[in-house]
Amino acid sequence: MEATYQKERGGTLLCECHGEHHLPDYAGDMKKILSTSAHILPAGKFIGGEEVQFGGTVCYDVWYLDAEDRLTHEAFSTDYEFSCPCGCGAVDGSASVSVAHYTLRPSGPRRISAKATLQAVVCLREKATYVCECEAEEARLHTMQKTLEIGERIFSAPMEREYAESLSIPVSYARGAEIIFSEGHVQLENAAAEADAILVHGNYTVAVILAADGLAPLRIAGSYPFEERLPLDGCTDEMAATANGYFTSLTCSIREGEGEECAVTFHGICELTGTAERNVPFSVVADAFVEGEGSTCEHEALIYDTFGPAEVLCRTVELRLPLPEGEDTLDGVFHTVVSLKNETRTAADAEIAYSAEAEINALCYALDADGAVHCASQKQSAPFALTLPLHAPLLSDGKIFLGVRVGACEGYLDEGALCIRFCLHLCVQNYAEREASCVRRITSCASENGVFVPTYAVYYPSAGDSLWSIAKRYGVSPAAIAACNHLTAETSSLGSQPLPKTLLIDQRRK
Repeated sequence: MEATYQKERGGTLLCECHGEHHLPDYAGDMKKILSTSAHILPAGKFIGGEEVQFGGTVCYDVWYLDAEDRLTHEAFSTDYEFSCPCGCGAVDGSASVSVAHYTLRPSGPRRISAKATLQAVVCLREKATYVCECEAEEARLHTMQKTLEIGERIFSAPMEREYAESLSIPVSYARGAEIIFSEGHVQLENAAAEADAILVHGNYTVAVILAADGLAPLRIAGSYPFEERLPLDGCTDEMAATANGYFTSLTCSIREGEGEECAVTFHGICELTGTAERNVPFSVVADAFVEGEGSTCEHEALIYDTFGPAEVLCRTVELRLPLPEGEDTLDGVFHTVVSLKNETRTAADAEIAYSAEAEINALCYALDADGAVHCASQKQSAPFALTLPLHAPLLSDGKIFLGVRVGACEGYLDEGALCIRFCLHLCVQNYAEREASCVRRITSCASENGVFVPTYAVYYPSAGDSLWSIAKRYGVSPAAIAACNHLTAETSSLGSQPLPKTLLIDQRRK
């Protein structure tokens, strides 16, 4: 007997990437860095030979004051790559990469050195073969089959979509304004599997910061719903699906007009990826013997994964932080960066309790009596906790992977407090490692001194039979028959459940 199934392996890897960025000629020298942030663009992969290679881009944003105290934003990126041995059986894989830690330091008035430690959760899919070898004639071979639920996962190829919209500019900024910063975020509300595709619903948010002489920095943003269909061969509506989305590029420009016709137009390219998974029945030989003569049976442990629920969740977190004494003269917030640390996850039944500490870097401004704009940063941290109800119960002995990504953020001042609102995109995957004892090889052997005592007997239950009556006939216990045939406790208790068509009786247990 031979059967092919999907086998998964992977784990968490750490890798580092370094880079150095030189400021362009039009940018002023750095005097003081106010805020920094780093994020990952999706990882691409190449599978060849005995390795699978992943590579992508780390994007950095730096806000600083130049030598003339003007607020300046600079963006740059560095590439990263890492590889994993996959063997000849790997057919696909995926990696979820995040920034575990990074440092940006000025290595001169016009140079920035970047160093990032990246954490990659890698999943590789391989093909494996289960084989039960037998040297006996089929007519005299009796086997006990057992059906396992083995996880199967498929990955979609990246899909790009283009989006274009416009954001109205207030009349006061209709002339002389310039874009000093733009960003886009994709927020997925849910992902559902269907025939050969994953249907994704969500919205994307685009935010732009404008600056104009004599006016405070202005942040304008818009959110737009979308529905996309990710092609995925082999996907069915019985599978559970998760998805991810990022903007890989975003360009913005100001369209001048009269009054309300002045607007910011943007064009963005979004990349979407998805994963679908299910448990499929897989038949193995749990026990076997050769009728009429002795036989030896070699067992082997089969280790496999079974999936629990997979879901896409979105939550909004709101924090209210008091401003330090003496800093209540601030007039507004125009940009906010949020990162997470000290994350904890606990699970029970059909919910996950998630808590973390949010590190907040808010770029604020103050207007003096002459109308000049002064910029400063507020750095604070605050704990928060979320309860995430799930649609299906978690596997009681399973492992939980909870991918968390910070989406769109905004901050504002309210009665001497700094108020922060940000979106969390959470991807829940639940799986358990199982083990089953399977027959690897069965070999017939001659009986000693010509005397053969059969090890097993085969019985075909008829109407009215129960484990008790069968056990009495063969002089064994009902529990021994139940164990030999992998029956449940309910079947072996009172005999009220239907018996299988064939029973093996281990006569060694008399």
